[in-house]
Amino acid sequence: MRIEATYTGRKTGEVAQAELEAFVGDFIVGGYYQEHGANVYSDVADFAVQNSGNGPPLRRISQSIYVEADQAVLDNVAALWEALYANPIIVVDKSNPYDGQFTFWAQYRYGPGSRAGKAPHVAAGMRTAMFEMVHENIWLLQNDDFSRAPYSDIVAENFRQLGSTSYQNHCNSWSSYNSYDTDYKTRFYQGWDGLTAVKKKYDPCNLYSVKYGPGWDLPKATCDIYGPCKSGSKSCKPSRRLAQLGGSH
Repeated sequence: MRIEATYTGRKTGEVAQAELEAFVGDFIVGGYYQEHGANVYSDVADFAVQNSGNGPPLRRISQSIYVEADQAVLDNVAALWEALYANPIIVVDKSNPYDGQFTFWAQYRYGPGSRAGKAPHVAAGMRTAMFEMVHENIWLLQNDDFSRAPYSDIVAENFRQLGSTSYQNHCNSWSSYNSYDTDYKTRFYQGWDGLTAVKKKYDPCNLYSVKYGPGWDLPKATCDIYGPCKSGSKSCKPSRRLAQLGGSH
């Protein structure tokens, strides 16, 4: 399997590669290989700019599962990994740019800061995970929709046997496939009520929300942007709240 190192910091590629050499070396001894040196970005913003941009519309399903440092579970991961690659569900034609990709990978996770309780709303499974298993299914042609999407549900069924928490940025649904509507509060977070309380404090009208984020399960935009809440509560007036936060409308 391939290992790729990415470094965000104000150092040259040579210095970054030297700092990561011992870490990468441990994986290479274990059977991984590295095609090139570390990808180096000056900071996270630079990473975002360099890895985004205009492109053709994509159909994408992505999903992840955190895997505990438990030998029985890791054995199941190994068996799943072997099955997926020995008998691939979909063989992507790499010469066809519209065929996208259908991939799996595992990322080694370590986060003692989260485990120590510095991030109280991080999902419990993320705190103690040893690996994150990730799957991505990307295609471009509408004609391929119902020949590609259902296979991600097969992967999801296998992933559910490994754990119940995931990294939200690696989880994306398409149409009715790969939906997280029933368990997102515990899959991506811990202490949902506490997060909701913070959201209500700084955005009482719920003007800003993202799918599966705090406030997603509540009525949206419950205020008139130039007047009081529709319920009649003047305490929810956006102009007053924005002024408190140093903003304007």
